[in-house]
Amino acid sequence: KGEAWAQFALKKICDTNRSKVKDPEKRDKLHPRYPVGAKRTLFSDDFYPAVDKSNVFLHEDGIKEICEMGIVNSDGSRIEVDTIIYATGFITNPLLHGMTVTGRSDKVLWKNEKGMRAYLGVATSGFPNLFFLYGPHTNTGHASVIDFLEPQSDFVTNAMYHVKEHGYKSIEVQESAENEFLNHVEQVAKNLTFSVFKNSNYMSNGRLVNNWVGTIGEHVASLYRIDFGDDFTLGGKMTHEEEGILGRMNEEEVSQKIPSLKDIMFASLVRIPVYTVMLASQFVRISFSLIRN
Repeated sequence: KGEAWAQFALKKICDTNRSKVKDPEKRDKLHPRYPVGAKRTLFSDDFYPAVDKSNVFLHEDGIKEICEMGIVNSDGSRIEVDTIIYATGFITNPLLHGMTVTGRSDKVLWKNEKGMRAYLGVATSGFPNLFFLYGPHTNTGHASVIDFLEPQSDFVTNAMYHVKEHGYKSIEVQESAENEFLNHVEQVAKNLTFSVFKNSNYMSNGRLVNNWVGTIGEHVASLYRIDFGDDFTLGGKMTHEEEGILGRMNEEEVSQKIPSLKDIMFASLVRIPVYTVMLASQFVRISFSLIRN
């Protein structure tokens, strides 16, 4: 799927990478059987010549155990090694792995539910005053996570300002608003490559829980368009002594209001030259690679 020019460019890049591996057996093992984006993409293709060396072996069988002399594969074969490098990555699903977070009515975060969930990736019902940065549904495979973190930080600040401005102690996203967002994610995800592998780290119990399903602009716009009056519930009126204090933040610190459209547009325009340079460098790199082959 995708634009014709993108398919053409992608095929050329793949053909170029395959040409770097002369061994047909290795080349077949390295050939993906899934569409781009179904798994986390690699930004480097410099490893292909190294894999093609005669003293490098590719084993697709899983590891059964580590013994004194080396590795025992699932098929029973043994590989004697001097050094083992564990390139196992890190746990991204579930988030907050190893932590137990208890909310309202002793509700445990994401327990007995179909995986992680959060309204626009920043808040979840049942947990007042709990906010996420780089939370569920906000991972990206096509842009910088900073583009997500900045508007998310603004959202948290605006939410706290809203609570303080109305004289309350807590703010919590309504379950109905969260469910509406999750239904949208589920419908869009059906047509995305993120959902190809049901057991990938993007998924949980058949649901896409890690990745954002739209564009950066859609995420930014959604956060700045949030209606705290409709989608959130305020709780616990402040006493006279508590007025002016929210957590550890005083009046001067909680002063940032929702940015104007002019501010948002300016912030976006500032990034354009950076992205232009990045795209141009990638284009030049790919062009030289195609010319050489």
